[in-house]
Amino acid sequence: MLLLRADKVVTSRPALKGDSALFWRFPSVFRNKGDAVYPMDQLHSFVSQLSCLDQTGDVYSLIRLRLILATLLVTAFFAPESAISADTKRGVFIEVGEGSGYIEFDNGVDFERDIESEAYSLGYVFDSPPNGPSLSSNRLNIGIGAQAFEDDESEFNVDWVEARGFYMDNTFGFHFLGNHGLRWWGGPSVRLGLYSGEHDPGDNTLHLDIALGATTGVNIDLDGVIISPSLAYRSHHFYGYSGHCFIDDFAGSHEAITFNLALLF
Repeated sequence: MLLLRADKVVTSRPALKGDSALFWRFPSVFRNKGDAVYPMDQLHSFVSQLSCLDQTGDVYSLIRLRLILATLLVTAFFAPESAISADTKRGVFIEVGEGSGYIEFDNGVDFERDIESEAYSLGYVFDSPPNGPSLSSNRLNIGIGAQAFEDDESEFNVDWVEARGFYMDNTFGFHFLGNHGLRWWGGPSVRLGLYSGEHDPGDNTLHLDIALGATTGVNIDLDGVIISPSLAYRSHHFYGYSGHCFIDDFAGSHEAITFNLALLF
């Protein structure tokens, strides 16, 4: 029997004004009943979840979660040299994607469901070198985004997981064709993300997302400003916790195609 989430009363934050409001407000999947998502709120949520695991005495879950956070911090600290090299171009990106797969819950009564996935994100991009004679390049994306896993078998549009979080992905690209002002590139991509949110019927969630795949794109140099559309196919695998104080496990995978549009300066 599927449980549908009831509407909840949410206290809204005072509205931001000016450019800040435009930058930090996202499509509805990023928001909880109309509230804007603030990165510091997400960080506070992660800290609260660590405290919750401390209270339950679930030592192994606490250790695994702290290892996940430590892995993300170490990855960020030892980011590819392309992010700081002299020929690096920096910019911003937006990305959308969708796919399909499955999710499996272990909450006393194991069950598995087919899902449709969707994702939205934006963030900073580093590319070195984006153009020129070099035969290879590195592209690093650091983003904030949202994921939603919707039940593909139910007529009630149940979202098993709606989550927001942070991720990093790196693509080692090879130069296929082009000249100084145009480059067609492609190569393997690896992504690591950490997300928190909720699932029907309203339990909290926290999950790690790891994805491997391939990306291809074009860099078009317009007098110093580079427009770079790209497509990626990735196989995502996720593992997380749900329920009160995260006493239940869930895991799954999905194959996704994403479109990314970056502006480099």
